[in-house]
Amino acid sequence: MISPHASASRFDLRALLGAAVLCAAVPAGAAPYYVPITPSMNDRTVTLNGHDLTIDQIVMVARYGAKVELSPEARHTQADNYGLLLEAAAEGIPVYWFNRGAGDQRETVMFEGDPLSPTNHALIEKTQAERFRSGALWGTGPEIGSEEIVRAMMVVRANAMVHNAPSPQLSQMLLDLLNKRITPVVQSRGTLGEGDLAQLGNVGAAMVGAGEAYLQGVRMKADQALRNAGLTPIQPFAADDNALTSSNAYATGQSALLVHDAREVLEWADLIYAIDLNGMNSSVTPLSLVVQRDRPEKWLNWHAARVLDMIKGSYLFDKDAKRIIQDPESLRASSIRQASTWEAWAALRDAVVFQANTSDHNPAVNVGVSPQDSWEMATPQLMRFFVKGGPRSHGQHGYIVSNANWDPYPMANRIESFVIALANMDIAVMLRIERFRNPFFTGVAASDVLPGVSHGFFDYAPVDLEQEIQSLMSPVAPFGSAIVGTVEDLQAQTRIKTQRARQAVETTFDLLSFDLIEGSLWMDVRKAQDPKRGFGTAPTAAWSAFRQRVPLGQGAALEDSQSASHAAAEFLKSTAASTFYRGSGEPQDRDSGVAGGTPHTGAFLLRDLYCSLRADGFDGINVHLKHRDVTMIAVSRAPYEKLAAYRKRMGWKFKWVSSGDADFNHDYHVSFTPEEMAKGEAFFNCATQNPGHSEREGHSVFYMDERGEIFHTYSCYARGNETFNNHYHYLDIAPKGRDENGRGPFWVQRHDEYGK
Repeated sequence: MISPHASASRFDLRALLGAAVLCAAVPAGAAPYYVPITPSMNDRTVTLNGHDLTIDQIVMVARYGAKVELSPEARHTQADNYGLLLEAAAEGIPVYWFNRGAGDQRETVMFEGDPLSPTNHALIEKTQAERFRSGALWGTGPEIGSEEIVRAMMVVRANAMVHNAPSPQLSQMLLDLLNKRITPVVQSRGTLGEGDLAQLGNVGAAMVGAGEAYLQGVRMKADQALRNAGLTPIQPFAADDNALTSSNAYATGQSALLVHDAREVLEWADLIYAIDLNGMNSSVTPLSLVVQRDRPEKWLNWHAARVLDMIKGSYLFDKDAKRIIQDPESLRASSIRQASTWEAWAALRDAVVFQANTSDHNPAVNVGVSPQDSWEMATPQLMRFFVKGGPRSHGQHGYIVSNANWDPYPMANRIESFVIALANMDIAVMLRIERFRNPFFTGVAASDVLPGVSHGFFDYAPVDLEQEIQSLMSPVAPFGSAIVGTVEDLQAQTRIKTQRARQAVETTFDLLSFDLIEGSLWMDVRKAQDPKRGFGTAPTAAWSAFRQRVPLGQGAALEDSQSASHAAAEFLKSTAASTFYRGSGEPQDRDSGVAGGTPHTGAFLLRDLYCSLRADGFDGINVHLKHRDVTMIAVSRAPYEKLAAYRKRMGWKFKWVSSGDADFNHDYHVSFTPEEMAKGEAFFNCATQNPGHSEREGHSVFYMDERGEIFHTYSCYARGNETFNNHYHYLDIAPKGRDENGRGPFWVQRHDEYGK
């Protein structure tokens, strides 16, 4: 499986951070090279509505060329906002950056009266055309050398612009640029991290045929790119320059790429940690229930369970008189550090998703808000900006007011918080590598077991990489400079923060490559000591795949003269860790939001991916069951609002209720108490046994007679549920059958995740 991260991201950062050069056939200030996307998803379409754009969807569009469209509701909202904007000017209401100027010209009257009057219409068209064409000169180099960064910015802007008042032609052209793969030449600098005016101004210039752009990766004049793609330059109108450029989409788009790639690096960090534990012949006691019960924190407990699941079946759980009682702290505490980094990552992800789905635009345009909706709206100050409604707004009323929504917090803070957490994780990674060199911890020298096998000489490199990461973790000092007539006196430096964070993730991949080399060598040692040893399914699969790329005994260099560390880094960046371990979601599940309990339907436990697959079939049969007087209900212990959000995302219609803290799930033997789990003994699947997990899967059937009395008539659990897995029945009659090779349903994803 090829990782969505891909190796091109190494070049993204260099294209942004490197100095511009002059060379033959390359314009002055141009990126020294350009990294186009691979449009492997250009047959897919992401629908934008301004509310639920995901990180994965941003990456689909930005990195893999998926197309975009606005939902009918989004188009309607934009049309209403646009009408309110025109009506506000017609009613004489001052509107920032429309009939009034911007910045220090905020009180300057740009025109008066109806914007559609002949005189005003001509003036506005002329002014807007000039501003859009001038956008080709905004910002400063070097140029962005990565197509995915520009596309990420554009899709984020297209989504959030639903909340604003663009003209129909502006809104459509932004979609057309993405769908035709016209990627404007954009300068990487010239934004202060709140209001990426220069970068979006470069995009606006291409819309009117000014400046330059790449058409499917080929550079040309922007007007030629439009012509070759069958598009006509737009005539912007109203407040289109404001509608396009008043946004943090440049930083938000890059932050979405950061979140996506950071997840990849954290998943590899966890899997390599499992490899290290096997290589060190570690004591697994820090991960055990007895330790976790002393610190009942959801991320710490989740991560310990995650790593335990990876190494389940490993020789580490066998008795070994030579195993030391306590590992070095860097190994013992890695789960805590990595859990904390996941927590910071999740907070960053949530902030980026929030930023991408809300308005960071000034002014705020809100149709339908009335003076009676909140006390302050009826005050004389706010009534100055109340649009009563008229022909331009089709009678609709609302408010248009100035604001500070362009200040990109909390996202800007959480970017830096994540890098701090990542650096604290990485120091443990670096130290783990060094501890493998000390027989005090390993109990033996590698050369004593595998004579002639060299570590390779890379003692300096991990330390150097960690020092680089440490240099990136220091927060950018808060700064304010009173510019634009002293009106714009606060800056957020989000461009710098985001680029530093992406570099830290990239460098972490490089650091982990050395850890993978060392941990894999020591798994070779442990296997040579006792060929019967097992390491757990996921570590074994990753180790075996890595050995195909970097065979044991190659030392520091491979036969093709590529260094082992470079080969390892390439392996990590081109192969998703989820190829070997899919995991079981997060404690605050990033996709379903089903935290605090696992779904259970009538009583069927919707456990993570595999049971979501089963639930995909419910709606199809439910309509038939109803006609036989049979009702299907899903029951979960999670809060109802989380269930409702997940059901909406998955497009399910079946009834799904929350049992909360009631005893229903426990009464029907699919949920188990901490005491039962600690004892390893509970009644499950018609026998007293270890249920394996505190939440299990099952079906239960009930009958209500004429008097309203309810009887429990049937239950099944575990493999007894397989009769409800319709997908397996079809696979079983296919030529290759299930084709899982004993790995179970490793291939399953949620139905909207395949191909991402």
